[in-house]
Amino acid sequence: MGKFECDNCVRLQAEFAAYVERTEKRIKDLEVKLGNNSSSSSIPPSANPPGSKKPTGRKPGG
Repeated sequence: MGKFECDNCVRLQAEFAAYVERTEKRIKDLEVKLGNNSSSSSIPPSANPPGSKKPTGRKPGG
């Protein structure tokens, strides 16, 4: 293996390590965001994802 190939491997390894670090941070941020709903943050109930509310057994409406 020549010097150029070795330098290229070191560069690729550094780029890959940076990519993994960015990806892990993004996953953590998305997991935090996924855990937020109207009962655990200040967002309105209309922003909750569909199906996030458990049925109470009562009929809908007033």
